[in-house]
Amino acid sequence: MVRSAVRVVLRTRPTSKFAEDCIKMNSDNRSIVLSMPKREGLGVVNHQQESYNFKFDSVQHNVGQEKMFETCGEEMVRNVLDGYNVTLLAYGQTGAGKTYTMTGGKYTQASYSQRGLVPRTISDLFNMIKAKTNTAVTVRISYAEIYNENIYDLLDPSTQPTDLVVHEDAKGGVQVKGLCYRPVASEEDALGLLFEGESNRAIGEHQLNKASSRSHTIFSLSLESRDGVEGQERVLLSKLHLVDLAGSERLSKTKSEGSVAKEAQYINKSLSFLEQVIIALGDKSRDHIPYRSSKLTHMLKDSLGGNCKTIMIANIWGESAQLEETLSTCKFAQRMTRVANDATVNFRQDAEMLVKKYEREIRELKQELAMHDSFSSRSGVSYDKYSEGQRVELRSMVKIFLEETVGIPDSVDPLEMTSLRHMKEILFQCRHLYQERPAPIGTEWALIGHDICECMDDQWLQVDLECHTLKRTRAMISPEAREEITGVGAAEDVAEKHAVGDAEGEELSMPCAPADARPEGDMQSYTPRSDASGLPHELPELSVPKTPAAQSVPPPSKTDAYENYKVGPGAELFNVGQTSMSTFLGVEPQMGADGEQIDSEGAEKEIQGTRE
Repeated sequence: MVRSAVRVVLRTRPTSKFAEDCIKMNSDNRSIVLSMPKREGLGVVNHQQESYNFKFDSVQHNVGQEKMFETCGEEMVRNVLDGYNVTLLAYGQTGAGKTYTMTGGKYTQASYSQRGLVPRTISDLFNMIKAKTNTAVTVRISYAEIYNENIYDLLDPSTQPTDLVVHEDAKGGVQVKGLCYRPVASEEDALGLLFEGESNRAIGEHQLNKASSRSHTIFSLSLESRDGVEGQERVLLSKLHLVDLAGSERLSKTKSEGSVAKEAQYINKSLSFLEQVIIALGDKSRDHIPYRSSKLTHMLKDSLGGNCKTIMIANIWGESAQLEETLSTCKFAQRMTRVANDATVNFRQDAEMLVKKYEREIRELKQELAMHDSFSSRSGVSYDKYSEGQRVELRSMVKIFLEETVGIPDSVDPLEMTSLRHMKEILFQCRHLYQERPAPIGTEWALIGHDICECMDDQWLQVDLECHTLKRTRAMISPEAREEITGVGAAEDVAEKHAVGDAEGEELSMPCAPADARPEGDMQSYTPRSDASGLPHELPELSVPKTPAAQSVPPPSKTDAYENYKVGPGAELFNVGQTSMSTFLGVEPQMGADGEQIDSEGAEKEIQGTRE
């Protein structure tokens, strides 16, 4: 991206009455000093500014058309061939020489030396295209006119103004929908369209100009360039806009009436909106730029502060009677120098040509690999995409290698990696075989309590059919219990008999059968036939009571649990305890009586003697 200010060139109209006392050109040819005499009738106190200094990029005083093209046109043509959008516009008062600067006047065909910037640009453009033998350039031309705030197609007068609409594309570029673009192959074709459009242009007459332009015109050349050296898939897209603005008018000087006066009103109005846009662009604090105020500013949106390199030629009429208009033109040109554009090279990738380029590069790389293999004495290496038959053959080789005999590590030779594609295909086949692997043999399922469980590594995993997870039980099952479970019998009793610890479990992120797959009926131990998913094809009939969570039975109290234990599993232990307690209560009185008869003192002496 190239950020650059609008380039402004000041050109004076040649005249024998040039006001040398009021307009002084500096020796650097870049600045002028404009002296304005005070207007009479303003009274004794008159604070009117008398001197103005203006600085531009170049000042061209009394120069010919060839010099103007060298100053503005040559660089402009080079930029548009490099892929940049370029705009050249002429601004000034009526009669200052804008149309003469751009086209050379009405009768350009009769005077070759008086050609303007537009025909010279066309000629230079096609000469540069011919010099680029390795570049294919397509040129299309359009010619639009803005007359009384309506857009007309000068190359197709039958098009109605209502059919021409200014709109912006996805990238913010401005285009006129409905405007025809004529392809041209030579300089003669382009000049023919220029003269055709000039013949359809609106021209009027007033006291200051007998052939005054009554409209703004935009002559556009759209280029598509393909460089055969760097690769034709990259297409440069650029536009060259040559704008001839209608001149501002003072009705008090032109004495215009009727339709000419109405045209002047539209011209001055559009130029006022253009100046508002320039002022807004020069103010960094402004967020909104009123491009849509007029058709002219909307069409020039790219040229003013957008993706474009812009050059403005400010034409002045250097006579004493035109000093006020000259001052106004210089002020506008000074504001224009504060406008900065962000120009970028415009290109797009041709998808069809890009595919051809990649195919060519692939062929070259394959040739390079084949040459490298020949130098390395490698043969039979293929870098093409594997066919289905080759994949099946490679899959069988991978399967043989993976099913190598245990304990004999060198029974099968390792697979040789011949290329990167070969290595990728081997990995793909390993993944394919892994996905098709059978489930572990001997997977066991049983009903423990009211839960379906799976035995894995001597540990039972509870299948939670509602949330599709497994719960690892903390009850470790002994091998004897496994034998009883896998046999015919009550799996619930065996599991409770051999379980140690709390039966509650923790959830695991393991897939299992969905809730609607819970079979009904009495379930016994089951060793299923497994498929690739590791789950049984079907479960035996079992009867599982379904108790909703909202109707779950609360656990019994400690007292009730103790009473149930005494009459249930703990009945035998409870009876032994009762018998022991009765025996102890029966011998306790006899033990008390015998104790009273014992001579404690004699016993103490006997004990002491025993110790000695």
